[in-house]
Amino acid sequence: MKYKELKQIIRIDKSLYKEKSLFNRIYRRFTLSNKNDFLNIIIVSRKYNFYKKYFESSIIYKILFLRYSRKLNKLSKKNNIEIYGNFGKNLKIYHRNIVINNNAKVGNNVIFHGNNCVGNNGKNNKAPKIGNNVEIGYGATIIGDISIADNVKIGANSLVNKSILTEGVTACGIPARVVSNGGKM
Repeated sequence: MKYKELKQIIRIDKSLYKEKSLFNRIYRRFTLSNKNDFLNIIIVSRKYNFYKKYFESSIIYKILFLRYSRKLNKLSKKNNIEIYGNFGKNLKIYHRNIVINNNAKVGNNVIFHGNNCVGNNGKNNKAPKIGNNVEIGYGATIIGDISIADNVKIGANSLVNKSILTEGVTACGIPARVVSNGGKM
């Protein structure tokens, strides 16, 4: 990824979180909504991952990496959201308490509803690979060296510890099982 691509992705993120109406912008400003906090964390995390990738290139990139690492740590503590993993375009966060492991890979158009954990299983450092257009319900946990296919919905308070390789299904429960095939026969 080049810096121009990073700027373009950040521009897309800003448009995703931008309020459309004047009333909503004013309402969010006076109610101190956390929507801008989510956007700031996503932008800083993208820059952190960018400079981490090119850390060995030059001293400037090392300094910028350390700067964004510190900034991401501060924002993470303040907002209780830790997204260190690699994630695609249009990441949408609705609520706080989200942890994404540094080794996790998250696709495009993924929605986190809050109180989610995407991480390793404690036996090794391998983390999940989540496909595109995945919606993760409130309280859902995804752990281990697993893969989640595209267009999957994970129910609230579910524990996903095995791969879901079928596209367009809904999985719920502890441990998560496929409960709907998305209308496919």
